[in-house]
Amino acid sequence: MRFRDAYDLEVSCENDAAMQAFVRGIDASLRLDTPAIEEFEEAVSQDPEFALARVALGRQKLIHGDRKAARGEYKKALALKERVTPRESAAIDITIEGANVIPQTFAHVAEYPRDVFVLAQLLSPFGTLAFAGIPDWREQNAALLEETKPAYPEHDWWHTSTRAFVSAENGMLEQALQDGDLAWSISENGNCAHSLAHVHFEAGLLDEGSDFIHSWAEKYADESDMRHHLRWHLCLLDIDKGQDIGGQLSVYDRYLAPGIHDAVPLETLADNASLLWRLRLADVEIPQETVDELLDFTEARFPGCGFAFADLHCAMTAAVHPDKDKLASQLSALAEHAEQSRLPVANFVHQCAKSFAAFAAEQYADVVAILEPVLDDNPLIGGSNPQRRIVEETYLEASLRCGQNDKALAILDKRNRSSSSFDKAQRKRAGQVA
Repeated sequence: MRFRDAYDLEVSCENDAAMQAFVRGIDASLRLDTPAIEEFEEAVSQDPEFALARVALGRQKLIHGDRKAARGEYKKALALKERVTPRESAAIDITIEGANVIPQTFAHVAEYPRDVFVLAQLLSPFGTLAFAGIPDWREQNAALLEETKPAYPEHDWWHTSTRAFVSAENGMLEQALQDGDLAWSISENGNCAHSLAHVHFEAGLLDEGSDFIHSWAEKYADESDMRHHLRWHLCLLDIDKGQDIGGQLSVYDRYLAPGIHDAVPLETLADNASLLWRLRLADVEIPQETVDELLDFTEARFPGCGFAFADLHCAMTAAVHPDKDKLASQLSALAEHAEQSRLPVANFVHQCAKSFAAFAAEQYADVVAILEPVLDDNPLIGGSNPQRRIVEETYLEASLRCGQNDKALAILDKRNRSSSSFDKAQRKRAGQVA
């Protein structure tokens, strides 16, 4: 049988109950407040041969850390492909193959611009393009949104929220703020909250951003999977506002530690590792049990190497840990991967890991020398501008510590955050008088 989804696309399934559960699952997966696993499981329980729901369930399982279950659902979806439309069949292949089929994904979006299930996979800082190891993924995100905009209703919250986020990533802050406010006015969900919080940070609206997240947390945090990442955003805002960075350790212990909340393992890794590394850059003493817990988490959730964004944050975690054998082992694996793959993104991660090791050894001039040639490669790893800024912060702090103040000032001038008390303090350290 054929049904129509929320974007008027044909979907193959056996009954309305399965279809309605699938529609709820797609909506939940876009909102980011819940895993959407329950909805997709309901869809396949109502129709065990619902191929598109199978692959969607597999994707959500993967995002939330269950690789084995994801592979099982993908296998079932592939076995059911003959029962579905060409669009659904292509969507199944695209979901499973990811970065291996980017040209086919672009062609699919051109033919089916309202296929939000596929389009959402391409976009965002954790999307297929972001993790493809290419330098211009943010620009490609913006172009895709512009091309698909006519296909969506004027007040489609998801497309509007995504435009806000991507505009902020590309420095189009006025448009980003306009779209972010509009999306939030349409639907107060985790996705829209995140986009608006991101815009506030990028635009230097520190008090507004802090007030927004506090207000959001009061109303929604207990029920939203975004509570971990938005608390991390709040930490960045507080640091930029000049609050004592050491105080963020208590925030980490209360809200961010892996044992507290781990809805999305990659988010937990990135937020936690980068915050602890920021504390390390500021010479804040971090209890060993805190680092032990995160290191155990990284080894359990992200064994091996080859996923650049995760590798970078695993290296940060190892650099914070007092047992330098852990970091030496990671450096060896990353060097081997960079040599064998010959990928620019693998080389970037290896150089960053070397710089973390040099910083931990108080070899600050070496940090500057290692990072300077690769700083412009930062977009290759994906993630958002605020997430990737941790590499820049490492370079900045090392420059100040080894007396290369001109290089520190060049970084501060480039990012031009006049509202940041943190940046003002760094300028003062570099000898610049306000």
